[in-house]
Amino acid sequence: MVYWPIPSEEAKYSLRSSTSSRSNKISFQAPLSSQLPQNFKKLFNKILTSALSLFVFSVVHTWSQNFRDATHIISAPLRLPLESDQVLLKVIYAGVNAGDVNFSAGRYFQGTKKDPGFEAVGIIAAIGDSVRNLEVGTPAAVMTIGCYAEFMKVPSKQILPIPRPDPEVVALLTSGLTASIALEELGQMKSGKVVLVTAAAGGTGQFAVQLAKLAGNKVVATCGGKEKATLLKEFGVDRVIDYKTEDIKT
Repeated sequence: MVYWPIPSEEAKYSLRSSTSSRSNKISFQAPLSSQLPQNFKKLFNKILTSALSLFVFSVVHTWSQNFRDATHIISAPLRLPLESDQVLLKVIYAGVNAGDVNFSAGRYFQGTKKDPGFEAVGIIAAIGDSVRNLEVGTPAAVMTIGCYAEFMKVPSKQILPIPRPDPEVVALLTSGLTASIALEELGQMKSGKVVLVTAAAGGTGQFAVQLAKLAGNKVVATCGGKEKATLLKEFGVDRVIDYKTEDIKT
């Protein structure tokens, strides 16, 4: 795994990285003066861009479930300096999930222009003057709108520092938190109970299964397909119901 900045980006952004032969950790050292690009690319909802400027009230008719048709890539100016409480995040990994299609289909934020992408992991490239608890070069995760971009301006309170900028962290954000909140907050999960997890082989379902087992529960899980059933058994699911071969009603 190569961590940012790779050699070419290290020269481009004047950031220095150092590694130790005794540790797998990557340390990031803030430069005296970071050379940031004047422009950056981001994925923007082209339908909203045109519709809101011309036909504000007809925008809902132009939403599409085809994410590719609903979006395109544009080059936008990177406006600096940051506001005092903002952080500039260099995005390395962004999550792709069903929420993106729901967004482009108009199921979220209807009538309001928003940039797609809801979760990302990256490196802090710059900080505002009042930010005291974060440093340039710190790996970080974020859950907010507009993560399909090379750079993001984010309020510092939304930044979650992480040990390493691993892609697995992206999965922990939306899917992991959804499972955790559903079980622990809404479901008030305890130990020694039976927990039913539907669509258990999906991203959120896999987290739910493991969290329920870690809490000391018996887990019944539904899925569709032999491979998914095998995966769930490897997770320690007590009873797997493959609805493609078994009548779930019985």
